[in-house]
Amino acid sequence: MIIRIRKDINSIYLHTGCVAGIFSMLVFSLTDFNLHIGANGLYFFLLCALAVSSAHTRLHKGLEPTYLPKLKPGRAAALRAAVIIVLALCVIINGGALAGKYFFSSFDRNRPSDKTDTAKLAALNSDVRKASLFDPLNAKYYYTSGLIERRLGNADASITLFDYAATLDPMNGEYLQRLGLSLFEKGRTEAGDRLIRAATIHDAANPDRQRFYAVHLFMAGRKEAAAGSVRRALIMAPDRAADFIILMMLRGMTDDEIRRTLPDLAAPHIAFAEYLAQTNKHAAAEQAFREALGYASIEKSTSRDYFLRAYNYYVKREHFDDALWTMKQAIILFPNDGSLYYTIGTLYERLGMDTTAIDAYKKAVSLDVTQADAQKRMEVLMRKAGKRD
Repeated sequence: MIIRIRKDINSIYLHTGCVAGIFSMLVFSLTDFNLHIGANGLYFFLLCALAVSSAHTRLHKGLEPTYLPKLKPGRAAALRAAVIIVLALCVIINGGALAGKYFFSSFDRNRPSDKTDTAKLAALNSDVRKASLFDPLNAKYYYTSGLIERRLGNADASITLFDYAATLDPMNGEYLQRLGLSLFEKGRTEAGDRLIRAATIHDAANPDRQRFYAVHLFMAGRKEAAAGSVRRALIMAPDRAADFIILMMLRGMTDDEIRRTLPDLAAPHIAFAEYLAQTNKHAAAEQAFREALGYASIEKSTSRDYFLRAYNYYVKREHFDDALWTMKQAIILFPNDGSLYYTIGTLYERLGMDTTAIDAYKKAVSLDVTQADAQKRMEVLMRKAGKRD
């Protein structure tokens, strides 16, 4: 390395720092796309330039200004031409991307609804097609155009566009599943099923892919396989359980089948219990709430919301013993939550247990000074108790 013969200490330090920075950015690039950020890319090339300059530039008068060998005129011209070509390509590619975004912006501003007429859809599709002409490597434009063609009833055109989008971005599960569904509807059932299933593998962490696959399986009459897909989706997104429960209900699954499909997590079982309550199946709802609270009590990252939802149900049904037990369990898990003591205090007060209610309100205020309602209720009960005395 030429830096070994340098004697200028500043050049050596500068070169060492630049090499360290270059190495660090390259290591970071193994786990993130940091060079996709323009400023980071410019800084990376600045470090490269400084590293070369510090290693080869000579500062003393009377010496050759650089250790770098001089390029022959022919090579210098070829290098300049190559640089110009690269810059031109960058301008064309980035300019096309900007033009594509400009034409696609009309679709973003006027996204079609179920009531959008054919003429409006055709106009939007024209703008999206223009976007794909200027930016032919952007899969989103072909996919969007395919969706519009599908709305317009042009099945073959939509399949061609979905296929091109999936070719440009083969790891996008949404593109794969939409293409698979279109092929399935055209009678190419094996290819369609394979693509829809492949999306759940390539985009395994996305519950929407599992949901799409589940709907496909339901429509194909494969209820057990669909239930398995729903279960996998609920493990990934337990807070979306209400949506999946409605899906299973609409697809003809019984309450017992739905319950068996749910994973051993509190959120899906709470949602199932609330669904049963809304359909006036209260005996089953109470059993579902008990199961849900059992899971909530052993989950590492449980939520007090599970207990409050069960508590509200029990209070509405005037099952006060169950409501009291629920809040006591919540307090065991969240002993420093003042709002829980306030909630159980209101229940004690409703049951006529004023002394116990006062103690609960005191605890709520001691844990959370912002519990103004607890303070007011405590003062009211204390005045009430004083008058009785």
